[in-house]
Amino acid sequence: MTVTADEKKRVVIPGANPGDKFELSSPSPEQVILTRLVAAQPAFSTGQLVRDANTGLLLWSGDVGEDDADALIRNRADDK
Repeated sequence: MTVTADEKKRVVIPGANPGDKFELSSPSPEQVILTRLVAAQPAFSTGQLVRDANTGLLLWSGDVGEDDADALIRNRADDK
């Protein structure tokens, strides 16, 4: 497939949608490589809000849905 740049150095990529993000790498001046970046899916928590019987306040019960890096940082902070 061949695409041509316009006067403003723009190229239309077939199959690209508005808002798509690409990583640009240039191993040599004659070669340009575009790689489509895919957004990571957010991790949803598996807990629930429950009302405390004594105070009537809402409290979070269950997993907070943090990823491994967040858990590692939190555990290191607790160790100090």
